[in-house]
Amino acid sequence: MGIYWVLLAVFHVAVLAYTENSCTVHIEKEKDFVPFGQTAVLNCTSNCTNLSWETRLTKIRVSRDRTSNFSWVEVRVSEWEDSPILCLATDDDIAVTRVTPYVLPSKLDIDLKEELEEDKEHEVTCSVYGVAPVQYVVLSVTRGGETFLSKPYEEDTRIGPQDLTETFKFNATRSDNLQDFACQVTLNLTKVPNTTVRTFPVTVMTYALPEDPRITAETWVEKGTETSVSCEVPRAFPPHNITTVLSVEGYPNTSVTGNVFVSFSLDTNVLPAARHNLVCVSQVFSASKESKKHIYIYEPPMVNFTVSSKVANLGDTVTADCKLIQGNAEYFDLSISVDGGEVKRKESPDLAENIIITRRKPNLTLTCKIIIRDNNEEILTKEETLTVHYPPERPTVNISTQSSVSTGDSVNLTCHSDALPSPTYSWEIPPHAQVEFSQENRSITIKEASSYHTGTYTCNVKNEHGHSSTPWDLEVKSTNNAKLMRALLGVGVFALVASVILMIYYFLQNKGKKVFF
Repeated sequence: MGIYWVLLAVFHVAVLAYTENSCTVHIEKEKDFVPFGQTAVLNCTSNCTNLSWETRLTKIRVSRDRTSNFSWVEVRVSEWEDSPILCLATDDDIAVTRVTPYVLPSKLDIDLKEELEEDKEHEVTCSVYGVAPVQYVVLSVTRGGETFLSKPYEEDTRIGPQDLTETFKFNATRSDNLQDFACQVTLNLTKVPNTTVRTFPVTVMTYALPEDPRITAETWVEKGTETSVSCEVPRAFPPHNITTVLSVEGYPNTSVTGNVFVSFSLDTNVLPAARHNLVCVSQVFSASKESKKHIYIYEPPMVNFTVSSKVANLGDTVTADCKLIQGNAEYFDLSISVDGGEVKRKESPDLAENIIITRRKPNLTLTCKIIIRDNNEEILTKEETLTVHYPPERPTVNISTQSSVSTGDSVNLTCHSDALPSPTYSWEIPPHAQVEFSQENRSITIKEASSYHTGTYTCNVKNEHGHSSTPWDLEVKSTNNAKLMRALLGVGVFALVASVILMIYYFLQNKGKKVFF
């Protein structure tokens, strides 16, 4: 039938091309889209007479107006192929139009997960059932009412209603969160309205766990104490949909569920002294991430720390003994130090060390430390004080004046020596030198220096462990003023003696006489 109508149309066109006195035939529509099974009405006019219609479709009604040379036909569209319809004039003029049947889909489905992980590739599948003609179909995905992805079928030549399935791929972003996605099919038919069909929208939620949970907790915790532990999920999205569970492995009674941050106070009384896993699991929809952190709960350690002697002489050897009597020995090192300087460290519950006393210091602090082997944290310290005896060091002598000593000056000499027990002090001084000694003989005072004070002053120190001394040379210099004073003093003494002699002589001469003054 299709070939027949094509040949018929070609024949009439050829006849018209060679007819010198052809008339004009006009059909109102060159192409008409009609829902399958319904009727189409076509109008035809001509300046010729006797218009007629030829079509393979069923003609329901034909009307002719011979006066105006107008004719119309109503046909039923019952075939899926395009149907040519010819309007013929008696003068062999012809006009051709085509009727294309169409049908909107009987069903349209969308297959899309409602939870989409951010930055991951996802699929949305659109399924269309019973749509025709396929070559006019555009299948698309809308997001927020706007076309997001699409697929045209203009090269598909299948005839009749077809089922179409198309899977689109895309990467989800945070901007997709709470957006409405829908499948949409459109028949691009000229001048035919309302040929778009959409599915009910699917509101999606996007989510992200871009980083592993971060656990914050002390690694070493003493049993019997409480410690704060927490977990945070950085950059998780959306926060209100995140479920975070923080627990100590094997003890679910310490679990806490929250959003992107959880914390609780861990009571170590409910856990044995051992290594435990602190586990944080964050989950949003189908995605989850897990982090672990080791925590060590240890028994409070105790040590015995003894020193072989509390008093020692310089050069002696003392033994320091540090013993762990309670606690997890496998976690700790023992250390012995002297005045903060470590002498020995050992992975052992018992550490003893012989210490030679070489410091001239009255008191040495000997320390036993318990150190966490894993992180070098000191968690317990015990101290013993050792008294050290040593002989006097060479004494130092200091003079109170910075300049030279002149006659008449006041001078103070002070002696000091480090020793334990404290030393006794004594002085050797020049002959005829008049000085004053302090209560402990540590210093001497010259109130008024003279030439008699010139000489060597030696400070002697001594205790039960030894003795030492330091000499100091002192020179008292004369000045002109001093010589003048000595001369005046001499004259005064001479005058005084002469006066006494005269008074005695006068008394003897006038003995027995009354004398009036």
